[in-house]
Amino acid sequence: INDNIKNTISDSEKRQEKREQYNAEINDQISVMEDVVRDSEVLDDLKLQAKTHLENMQASLAKSAKAEQQEQKATIDLMKQMQARVEELEAEAVTHKQKLFTQRSAALSDQLTKLPNRMAYEEKVQSEVQQAKQKGHDLCIGIMDIDHFKSVNDTHGHGVGDEILKTFAARLRDKIRSFDTVARYGGEEFVVILPDVSL
Repeated sequence: INDNIKNTISDSEKRQEKREQYNAEINDQISVMEDVVRDSEVLDDLKLQAKTHLENMQASLAKSAKAEQQEQKATIDLMKQMQARVEELEAEAVTHKQKLFTQRSAALSDQLTKLPNRMAYEEKVQSEVQQAKQKGHDLCIGIMDIDHFKSVNDTHGHGVGDEILKTFAARLRDKIRSFDTVARYGGEEFVVILPDVSL
């Protein structure tokens, strides 16, 4: 867009110089006509010279008008190009925003359990602590882990361990309120944030 504007300004300045040149030519023709009228003694001679100078003036006026039309067209074309480019940029911005949202969601989610991960928990807990302080409300945080989980993995394999983690996460989600938060803190550790809950 900036390049288009620079080019249009440059072209506009050149056309302005041309218009000034055409206007100077017209003024010169008018001066010459004034001299001819003042100095001419024969009417036919005066008519002939006046006709010639008027034709020259008309030609200069036509050139000036054409230059102005070209400038108006160039300005309109530039505005259309800028509008199209802005629309492209807006569409790209929406696409990037959607990608960022998807990437952020993925970055804050535990892939196995589909719960918020530790990073999401740390963001959420800061917000909840601040709100609880401001409003003077209770806030409880529960931390839990699955006992002897390593022996499950060692005895039955990681596939079974993964299923246990997913089932445990689903049970936790079912047992909390809609505005509570449960997250996988790491390994077999989970954490719940319970606003407006005392010990």
